[in-house]
Amino acid sequence: MEQLSQQVNDLLQSRRYDPEILTDLERYVEAQCKEGAYDGDANLACLKLYQFYPEKTNVSVVVKILLKALAALPSSDFVSCLYLLGEKTQREVPVVTVITWADFLETGNFVDFWNSLQTNKDIIQGLVGIEDSFREFMLAVISRTYYRIHLSVLQKLLCMSQDDLICFLRRHGMTDITNDILRFPSTEENQPRPKTIGEQLPLRKVLESLSYYS
Repeated sequence: MEQLSQQVNDLLQSRRYDPEILTDLERYVEAQCKEGAYDGDANLACLKLYQFYPEKTNVSVVVKILLKALAALPSSDFVSCLYLLGEKTQREVPVVTVITWADFLETGNFVDFWNSLQTNKDIIQGLVGIEDSFREFMLAVISRTYYRIHLSVLQKLLCMSQDDLICFLRRHGMTDITNDILRFPSTEENQPRPKTIGEQLPLRKVLESLSYYS
């Protein structure tokens, strides 16, 4: 993998816009999927060549690149990838599905995400570790939103059995569990804040009051 990575890097340095390197870039994408690695720059270069030479577009490779970028959330790589896709490619069924997944993840609809993924499991076939990458993103979002959560709720959000969930949490240093309640490490974002009640006075009323006393 390291040798292939260096080879692709050398090609991008000297022949980034040469369509003849597409074979190497596509092979590199496949290698990333099998090894659980990620090279956003090389993948974007591949999409850029597809943009210049649409007749050479390999939709299967496009889907894999999108999935690897999606697994890299909260980076902006996925959006960058979409900018490089032609309208025809974006209408392809697998691509549409992955775009829907991105929307689910970015809006926190994690249960809908897993329901759709289970129905379209073939799309992520061969992408080592990608489900855990999605879960890591979800866990980061949840831990910034809540300071504690019941394990049964977290199971549904992460689509895991309780035993697998406990192991997953332990790998990420989250072990503060009492009575099936997980407490997340304290941060400024997830701590409860007192409600502040403010009064809003329309500008029109303010002007009327000022004119009355003038």
